[in-house]
Amino acid sequence: MGFGTLFVGYILTYLFVLTPFGYLFELVGSALMLYAMTKLTEYNKNFRYSFFAAIPVVLIALFSSVINSVDMLGVTFIPPEMLILVVAYAKAVFNLLFHIALLTAVADIARETGCGKIRTAAYRNLIIYAFYFVLFIVSNLSVIQANETAYSLIALAGNIFWLAWVILNGTMLYSCYMRICDENDTEMKAKTSRFSFINKFREEFDRRENKAREADRRFYKEKKTKKEKKKK
Repeated sequence: MGFGTLFVGYILTYLFVLTPFGYLFELVGSALMLYAMTKLTEYNKNFRYSFFAAIPVVLIALFSSVINSVDMLGVTFIPPEMLILVVAYAKAVFNLLFHIALLTAVADIARETGCGKIRTAAYRNLIIYAFYFVLFIVSNLSVIQANETAYSLIALAGNIFWLAWVILNGTMLYSCYMRICDENDTEMKAKTSRFSFINKFREEFDRRENKAREADRRFYKEKKTKKEKKKK
C-alpha cells in the first residue's frame, strides 16, 4: 500500500541522518518517501500534496549528498556561506511543508478507515513539529545567538522536540503500516516460520491487532448510531 516504504524512508531520512554517512541515508530515504507517496495517492488524494512537498526535500538531500561526496573524494570545494545558510533555511521550510501535508493526509486516511488513535497522533505530532520549528527560528535569531545561555537552553529544547517528533512520527507511520491496509491485503497470511516461538509471537500480535481493530469498529459504529438517533 505504501506505508511500509514510507516508514523505512522516514526513518532513514530523519533518524539515520545522524550517522557518518547520514547525507546518503537522507537521499535514499527521501527518495523512498517520494515513491511511497505515489502509491498512497491511490488510496487518498491528499497524499498528492505530500508528493509535491517531498520533491524539494529530495532535491536538497541530493545537493547535500553531492557536496559531501565531492569533499570525501578529496576535491576542495567550499560552498559560499550565504548558500549554506539559504539551503539550511530552505530545508527547514520545506520539511515543515512536507510534514504539514503528510500528517494531514495521514489524519484524513485514518478518519476514513476508522483509526481514531492514528488520527489523533497525526494532529498531536503536527503540533509538536510546529513547536520545534518555532524553536529552530528563535535559535537562529542574532539576539539569541549573542546570549550563550539563552541559545543553549533553546537549542536543548529544540533537540528534545526534534527527537520527540522523529520517534512519534516513526511510531505513527508504523501503526499505519500495521493497521491501515488495502482490502486485498487483509486476506494474506504470513508464512509459517520454522521457529515455534515466532509463530506464537505472530499469533499473539495478530490477536491484539484484531482486538484493536474490532474495538475501533464498535466505537465508530456506536458513534454513527448515536448521530442517526439525534437526527431522528
